[in-house]
Amino acid sequence: VLAMNYETTRFAPPAKESPCSGTMTASLALSQTGGVIEARVLLQGNPDCLLGASVRLAYDPALEFVAAAAGDLWPQGQSFFDAATPRSGELVLDAAALGAVVSGEGCHAVARFRAGTAGEAAPRIAIAQFRARGTGNADLAGGFSPQGVAGDVAAPRVHRLLGSQPSPAIAGAWIHYQLAGEERVSLQLFDATGRRVRTLVEGVQTAGEHRLLWDGRRADGSPAEPGVYFCRLEAGEVVSTRRLMLVR
Repeated sequence: VLAMNYETTRFAPPAKESPCSGTMTASLALSQTGGVIEARVLLQGNPDCLLGASVRLAYDPALEFVAAAAGDLWPQGQSFFDAATPRSGELVLDAAALGAVVSGEGCHAVARFRAGTAGEAAPRIAIAQFRARGTGNADLAGGFSPQGVAGDVAAPRVHRLLGSQPSPAIAGAWIHYQLAGEERVSLQLFDATGRRVRTLVEGVQTAGEHRLLWDGRRADGSPAEPGVYFCRLEAGEVVSTRRLMLVR
């Protein structure tokens, strides 16, 4: 599915499905904080029968790719996301529904890059290709705006733990999450036995995308053993958990 070979892939529709037709569009919203550039891929015009989408970003090789995560358009636990290893200034962001179709409009994916010099001119990132399929293998892809629009980015619609990069982690990992509004947040790390390893965040944070670096150490400063860990985000009434693998 993640190869996104739309010319040959056929999603298995229900026995009696409603016709799927429409034209979706993709656009890019860019923001920059210091030397970190955030690119949010936004999809509009979903006829409520979306099953998969693929967006290829082209960026200046002088930018350093940091991480990518699924946007809030794709329900956690009901979809699959993959960001292929960037090469030659290109990054492919694929997502697919696991079962039920995806409805509504929203953020397809969020990608972050590090600029060579903080505060340099406009971010050099653009959409190079957009593809989308719905039930019955219907082609939903319409046009896209190649160049990103810099400026303020709308707050996410839900609190959500997005995951960690790299995966598996070697000496530590960047942990990404989003908040729909100002909220008291608790972000904790547990080992496979359920014992708390470290509290990473405890306090009120503003709406938007957040990320922090776990240095691979326990609360007492000792290195954490290789193995499986679980990162748990508590924000308001939302509790979200993601698996994290640490290797040495």
